[in-house]
Amino acid sequence: MALSRGLLFADLPAPRSDGARRIGNTNILSFLFGTTSGILPAGCVRLPDVDRDEYYSASEAAKVLGKGERWVRQLASNGVIEGERTEEGWHLLRRSVHELRDSRPPSRDSSEAAVWPPEAREALSKVETLQRELGRLEGRLQITEVAESTLRESLERERERADRLEERAEKLRGELEAERSKGFWSRLFGG
Repeated sequence: MALSRGLLFADLPAPRSDGARRIGNTNILSFLFGTTSGILPAGCVRLPDVDRDEYYSASEAAKVLGKGERWVRQLASNGVIEGERTEEGWHLLRRSVHELRDSRPPSRDSSEAAVWPPEAREALSKVETLQRELGRLEGRLQITEVAESTLRESLERERERADRLEERAEKLRGELEAERSKGFWSRLFGG
């Protein structure tokens, strides 16, 4: 017997050649995912009515397990967590949720979180934030230094170019003055 969605599937018909189990005219998958009228077929037994103190909603179970709601709903759909799907959502048996939580090895993050007091975790978070900011600022500083050295080199090249142009301009001024100092006839006849 498999328990899923609060239903016991004892005497369900065998799968058809296309792999789908049918209950009357209803595909078992559509029944499981709530697309039927809600009438239980023969061979299926609903979990006994449980009061609110005996089950969790999917969001509550997710908090207990430290996982996401989608993951918890998938586990419930697969029958890993016992419960039933109602119009309000999943009603997951607390016992089943706690058994799953206790059977899983603790994650590294949850064990670290249990050891550190909240003030220390907050301080650690601030340190990590400051380290990220420091990294960004160091990156900016490095980029600024590269840009500054590039600008210095460019400025030095432009100064050298300006000096060469100034020397050439002086040379051309000297030649121009020499030509002007010659008389009209000597400039005209090259002499």
